[in-house]
Amino acid sequence: MAAKKSAVERVSGAAINPIAVTGKMSAADLVDTAFLAYNGRRLRDACRLFAEKMLADDTVVGISLTGALTPAGLGMSCIIPLIENGFVDWMVSTGANIYHDTHFGLGLKMFQGSAEADDIALRKAGVVRIYDIFFRLSRVALDRFLFFAKSPANLNSNAR
Repeated sequence: MAAKKSAVERVSGAAINPIAVTGKMSAADLVDTAFLAYNGRRLRDACRLFAEKMLADDTVVGISLTGALTPAGLGMSCIIPLIENGFVDWMVSTGANIYHDTHFGLGLKMFQGSAEADDIALRKAGVVRIYDIFFRLSRVALDRFLFFAKSPANLNSNAR
């Protein structure tokens, strides 16, 4: 069993001694010198882990996607560029992310809305809400249905 640390040992970590943020700092310098405590420090630790371990040549990186990430546009803005640029080697996703990502693949519009919107009024107007994202029910449902109905997997199963 490890010995308990004395009070002096518990307060003998690196001093919190921030420098002024300037517009000339690199992102790495900003994280290293300004993110010294609380969640900023946790973000700094994550950045260091990423730079030191995850960017190593012999590292394999996988990601697991859950929650409504793709309706918010994270597929096109973050996930695809990470994969295309070699930062992610494999991915596992819920069906919901794949399903909702077809909105963008089919050119369907997603809109910023409000999480406090009246769901009854939205439903009467034919609008679906995913937290603070809105989209039209009838067009999305019909276009996606037609897309999946024409998929090669369905064409093959109908040929039996």
